[in-house]
Amino acid sequence: MDMPNVLMIDDDQRFCMAMSKALRRRGFKVEVIHDSEIAVEALLTASKKSVAVLDLKMPQLSGLEILKKTLRREIPVLMLTGHGTVPEAVEAMRAGAYTFLTKPIDALDLEPMILQAHQQLSEQHQQIIFIGMSDSAQQIRSMIEYLADCEEVILITGETGTGKEVVAKSLHESSKRSSAPFVSINLSSLPVEHFEEVLFGAYTHLTDHTLTALVHQVGDGTLFLDAVGELSLSQQSKLLHFLETKRYRPVGGEELIFHGRIIAATHRDLHQEVIAGRFREDLFYRLQIFPISLDPLKYREKDAYLILDYWLQRISYQTFNFTASAKELLQQYSWPGNGREVVNLARRIAVMSKIRHTDEIDTPIIDDSWIHGLLSKTPFDLCLTSQEINEGPSSSSEQMIGEDISLEKVERAHIERLVIKHENLSQVARILGINRRTLQRKLKQWGSSCR
Repeated sequence: MDMPNVLMIDDDQRFCMAMSKALRRRGFKVEVIHDSEIAVEALLTASKKSVAVLDLKMPQLSGLEILKKTLRREIPVLMLTGHGTVPEAVEAMRAGAYTFLTKPIDALDLEPMILQAHQQLSEQHQQIIFIGMSDSAQQIRSMIEYLADCEEVILITGETGTGKEVVAKSLHESSKRSSAPFVSINLSSLPVEHFEEVLFGAYTHLTDHTLTALVHQVGDGTLFLDAVGELSLSQQSKLLHFLETKRYRPVGGEELIFHGRIIAATHRDLHQEVIAGRFREDLFYRLQIFPISLDPLKYREKDAYLILDYWLQRISYQTFNFTASAKELLQQYSWPGNGREVVNLARRIAVMSKIRHTDEIDTPIIDDSWIHGLLSKTPFDLCLTSQEINEGPSSSSEQMIGEDISLEKVERAHIERLVIKHENLSQVARILGINRRTLQRKLKQWGSSCR
């Protein structure tokens, strides 16, 4: 993974000096900014390979004000404060902060958060290809091309993990709105009592402006309303008014016009929800103007291997050779988790191949027995030692307890399970209560090559 550039925005010069020095030792390029106005310009012009660490308390403009002035930024922002409050954290998240961290914090804690934010943003920018050679996949790509600039509401339906957000992003990236923001909202995560405040904003007596509405961040871009089938009837009524009028009213404020485009999605059968009385019929027909239905992966048997191969190259930057029997197994598997399960499998293979193949020049060969072993286990069962990875499926560390085996083997199995699960040695070392060097020494002793 390429190391992102870090914008360290904080007026505490001593903190910036110590943190930037530590991060540079770990391979990051760090730019330190102490001025609020310069920070605004830097956030708006930063390359997509950057991650910002922004302090809440800044001179001239606060961290929250900087966030609100840079809603069109294209990089993740980690908000940092020595004395933050819950309301401030909530407002920071509304303004698009990736996460909210409190001081004191050191580089060992900050590094994995920076990498995680960068990786997630990279995936968001790259997940705009609906992969597959099946008839279904090709039909979806044709619909994306045909509906790219459609201004009517588009409804995407399909089981969880079938790629609804991928299609929505593809529609956005293919449209004339592609240079504007793509804002995704999971409606099921919005609390009923704060639905309007979070979605449309609210006028507060504490300030002379409205709290940043999620719909306000869209501008001329695309608003993706995921999990629309989870809304209560009262929320559905408010959403219907918004869709019909393209207007919204922040709580306590004046009515505003929405200039963006709307794409909705759900894994539910909305027609059956209407029959059951759980979904408004008028909203159902308002959403059904241009429906796109995604097939489960089990009906797209040609596509599973292509998706897996794509993700393996993205995650590991390495080529893998699959045997014919392994490819056949991938085609025959039912994929109950759809695309998400494929991505999970790709991550398992990428991490575990580091243990199985210590020679970086060697091209890993994936056979059907290895694939079968990985598919038959949940992530929490993946407690494999180096020897067991080569030989086939193994039992978990919990199953080892009480058997006549050595303590070292239980320790080894537990540690390798954590390495596979978290893919970050610093994080695993903190969980185990040991330092990273000790963890690396143990892995080297066992012949593991996880970094």
